[in-house]
Amino acid sequence: MQQAHTMNFQVIGLEDVRRKLKAREHALLNPPEWLSMEEICRTYSTSRSTVYRRIREGKFPQPSKHLGAASPRWNRVEIDNMMMANRRAEHDRK
Repeated sequence: MQQAHTMNFQVIGLEDVRRKLKAREHALLNPPEWLSMEEICRTYSTSRSTVYRRIREGKFPQPSKHLGAASPRWNRVEIDNMMMANRRAEHDRK
């Protein structure tokens, strides 16, 4: 018995296409900056133990990439975004 194949197409508006292309262009022109633990500690004036404690508390992102088993890397933009969100949350609590 032969099965009927149906094709599902999604109609995308021109503005959606432009927005997606602009986002891709931005990503290509602004590649992520990958930070090692040492760079994080130096840049944000913190210790390794504080970073790992904040990861457990959900106040710091998990590593986004691993260059090897012992070489985790974090996306600088993700760190900055999470730190700003944490500051806003602390400010709102006051």
